[in-house]
Amino acid sequence: MRPTFLCSRSGLLRLAAPLTPRRTPQRSFHINCPARQTATAFLRPIPAAVTAQISAFRERTKISIADDHTLLDAITHPSYRYNDTVNVDGDRFFRLQLLGDKVLNLYVAEYILAKYPQLPAPSVSSVAEAYIGTRAMAGVAKTFGIQNVMRWKGSKVPDTPGEAVIAGRVMQALLGAIYQENGMVAARDFIIANILSRAVDMETHLKLAHPKTVLAAVAKSKKLSKPVSRLLKETGRLSHAPVFVVGVYSGVQKIGEGYGSSLKMAEARAVTDALKRHYLEEVKNVKLPSEIDEDSTTFFEDEAVAAAKQ
Repeated sequence: MRPTFLCSRSGLLRLAAPLTPRRTPQRSFHINCPARQTATAFLRPIPAAVTAQISAFRERTKISIADDHTLLDAITHPSYRYNDTVNVDGDRFFRLQLLGDKVLNLYVAEYILAKYPQLPAPSVSSVAEAYIGTRAMAGVAKTFGIQNVMRWKGSKVPDTPGEAVIAGRVMQALLGAIYQENGMVAARDFIIANILSRAVDMETHLKLAHPKTVLAAVAKSKKLSKPVSRLLKETGRLSHAPVFVVGVYSGVQKIGEGYGSSLKMAEARAVTDALKRHYLEEVKNVKLPSEIDEDSTTFFEDEAVAAAKQ
């Protein structure tokens, strides 16, 4: 139908032809869809030799990843090349590594904060780095023999640099796979048993720039008496090797002790000792926030709970 025109004082008015609704063409997705191709590639058959290798790794390490494809994705770094020409799809590895890194940061941070409630934030970050930093994760990976089973560019090129760093990243991906397949509790238990069980020298991560000022502030915030230094013992004051022992007190309570070849040195060490005792105060048998079951928590007396169950 052609449009018509009418005359008016303002000019021509165009009467549009009736509009017919436009039909949106239906799109169909076939096997050529990239998403479908990715899913199909994910279920690619695994060679028997590789299956045997990852099965032996699973049995030896007791890492609870039942699905062979997930385990293979976790130990295959994007730098690995198969058929000497084509790179593997690294997206699956990076997804698992990202998940593992976030899970590590969560559970390690909550452990440190719950275990050492007085520890300053910079020290918490430093301790976390000691547990799950690049060097630390490389050490954890070595205990599991990750370097012997992971697939990366050095698998076919001996003496390729960077093996320890890649092994640490593979360890992160494995943890992500554990979380993805088995959930929060399994991942947390793995971290506690294999990462947080490693020894870390806490004192080296406590940086005290102005210990006397900090101690005075701590005492004030805790509403304690002003710290006082007292000479406890001394020997050889007039010799070439004197030794002084100084204690720092808050009221009648001794909060720190130190020794040195001069009163100044002994007092400085006593103040530092007092701060270490405060900041590194450790909670025994700590209950982590992720371990709290909100549904099972109740404020009823035991008798009331027992009566309700009858």
